[in-house]
Amino acid sequence: MVQTEKVEEHFLIDECLEMFNVAGKWLCLLNEEKGEVRVNEQFMELFKLDHSVINRDEWISMFNERGQSGLEDDGGDTSVDVFMTSPEGIRFEGVMKRLSSNRVMVTGSPSLANESKGSYQIDGQLGTIPASQSVDHFMTWLSLIDDQLNNQSLNTKSLERFLEAPGGSSVVYNRLKEVVEHIPHGFAVISRDWEILYVNPTLEEILGRSSETLCNHNLWEVFPSDVYQNYYLHFKQAFQLNQVVKFQDYIYGRGRVVDVTAYPSNDELTVFIQDITEVNTYIHALQETEERFSLLADNINEAFWVLSSNFQTWEYMSPTFESIFGLSIGDVERDYTTWLDRIHVGDRDRVVRAFRQMGAEKTACEYRFEYEPGVWKWIRTKGYPLEKAERVMIVGVHEDITDIKEKDELIARSEQFETITRVAAGIAHEIKNPLTSIKGFLQLMMSGQANNGQYGDIVFSELSRIEAIVNEFMLLAKPEQEVELEDTNLIDVIHYVLALFRAQCRQGGIKVTTDFDAAIPDLPSDPKRLKQIFINIVKNAIEAMEGPGDLTVVGIYKADIDSVVINISDSGKGIEPEKLKRIGEPFFTTKEKGTGLGMMVTTKFIESLGGTIRYKSTIGYGTTVTITLPFIHSD
Repeated sequence: MVQTEKVEEHFLIDECLEMFNVAGKWLCLLNEEKGEVRVNEQFMELFKLDHSVINRDEWISMFNERGQSGLEDDGGDTSVDVFMTSPEGIRFEGVMKRLSSNRVMVTGSPSLANESKGSYQIDGQLGTIPASQSVDHFMTWLSLIDDQLNNQSLNTKSLERFLEAPGGSSVVYNRLKEVVEHIPHGFAVISRDWEILYVNPTLEEILGRSSETLCNHNLWEVFPSDVYQNYYLHFKQAFQLNQVVKFQDYIYGRGRVVDVTAYPSNDELTVFIQDITEVNTYIHALQETEERFSLLADNINEAFWVLSSNFQTWEYMSPTFESIFGLSIGDVERDYTTWLDRIHVGDRDRVVRAFRQMGAEKTACEYRFEYEPGVWKWIRTKGYPLEKAERVMIVGVHEDITDIKEKDELIARSEQFETITRVAAGIAHEIKNPLTSIKGFLQLMMSGQANNGQYGDIVFSELSRIEAIVNEFMLLAKPEQEVELEDTNLIDVIHYVLALFRAQCRQGGIKVTTDFDAAIPDLPSDPKRLKQIFINIVKNAIEAMEGPGDLTVVGIYKADIDSVVINISDSGKGIEPEKLKRIGEPFFTTKEKGTGLGMMVTTKFIESLGGTIRYKSTIGYGTTVTITLPFIHSD
């Protein structure tokens, strides 16, 4: 039989106590295992108690010597006549009977004790019954209850004798029937010759059959033994060995998984069946989920973790944690500072802030961790808050990114070396050409074959070119901390730059058009760098137009991004897409005598002011350069 839960045990005992109240009898039920006694209202009234549970020692003190010695005797089913004394000194006669090794019942009548009588009157619905017989009748009913709790068998013939006793109580019968028909498990009584004597409604529902199709039929005719062989073998074993059998099996045609417990008596088998299909399904689903999660957690490089919302307790860490950090999960769960103290001191505060931010939103951070003394790893940790069943937890992953960092560093060094190589080659090429010219003309001048004045202008021009290249490199090398910000009127700067090229535009037939938003504010910026930026861009735009054309400068203020956007457009021949992507690279130029350093310097200056530069070009229609400069509010 499947043992009932505690709440069901209380229900059954309460039913028993209530039944004795109805019969007008007081009742005590001792649970030796718990060391407590449950009593009914009749007993509470006689013994002036305000609670239905009393301590075992307090209860024993109410008995006479025979009653106390009877409690020490745990053998047999013999009923013992006892006396109990109330606080007022009034003695009440009762009968004590041990139901099992852990349970003792004592019951009696509210009438005063008369020690000369061998029997006493039980007033109530059972009529006049000798004391020993009365106890046996009530004991039969109580045994039904106790069967659920103490693995004893239910004897239906005893029940019948009780119900058919002279003066039998219809109230007792109805209450007993109500209990049996409403217990949460299937219940059946089967005779030794396999006749089904009784099934309760719960078992009818489990089997999908009515009691009419089951009762008074042979069990194995209804459920063929060749199909239900496991049931047959277990039930047969219970009868032959007179032992309780328990097993789990299947109800064919119903798709039900059940726990079965059978209790044999001399002539009958009491069977309890519990439907565990849904529970079994949940258990298997949970096991499969746990297996899949364990397989995933054990075979990936990331370490899963779950942290309490107060950041004090690691609820879970996957096994990969130990291989990543070189720390025992148990040590970190006991004291998380063993993990925190090995984070690089320069990163620790940032990691703590990131974890606190994870309590509100998805956050990631990268930091250095001392795996072994002198051995540092790069770790990336990502986490976010998860609310489930009104409980907030922080969940995330740890990832060892040491190899990624080393690869990134290697790539950066390679790119840096490539840039240096390209710049060195560009410098050599750009300076070598004018030096070659200068050397040749100096040789001619020194040989006396040429007029010094004739080649002096050429030498001077080539030296000026070298000087321009060096100056551009010096601009490029200026550190960002040298930027000096001051309130700058951007429109005035652009007008100043356009004025420098006014004569050149007139000479080339270039029409200059400007359109500035009146809402453009003064920018905290570096006017020197702004002038150099616009000089380089306007100069390139003019040189891109080989003859008459249009140069348009438009400035607007975008409140949504709090920035000024300047568009400078020319009507030149345009630039191919593949070349457009390379603008800003050192020594890349679309001009015959360009160095490519001008736009590289321009890009660096714009970025140093917090801005961006973009290019858009259409072959045959010209190019537009868009510069976006943010407005920085002063504190």
